[in-house]
Amino acid sequence: MHLCRTVFHCSVAEAKRRVTYREFLLWAAAYQQSPWGDDWDQTATIVCTMANLWSKKRIRPSDVIPGNRNRELNRRKALYEKLKQQHGNDRQDSR
Repeated sequence: MHLCRTVFHCSVAEAKRRVTYREFLLWAAAYQQSPWGDDWDQTATIVCTMANLWSKKRIRPSDVIPGNRNRELNRRKALYEKLKQQHGNDRQDSR
């Protein structure tokens, strides 16, 4: 449901009409890899740039994004690659 709202901006029923199952799995894997979206990465970069102007301690973007991001990202990237290998990354399915 979150994927339909966040990525497709539609209901689950409409998403079923718009994308194939294979494509949905790829989108789901990509969403698992980066559920925060690009906004967190961009905001963290801006925060670190500003903070590093005035701080003696260097702050990295990964320091200001919630959770243990590196371990979680590696897990999600592995899942995404596994799904990509299993299901391919093309849209050759018929609708």
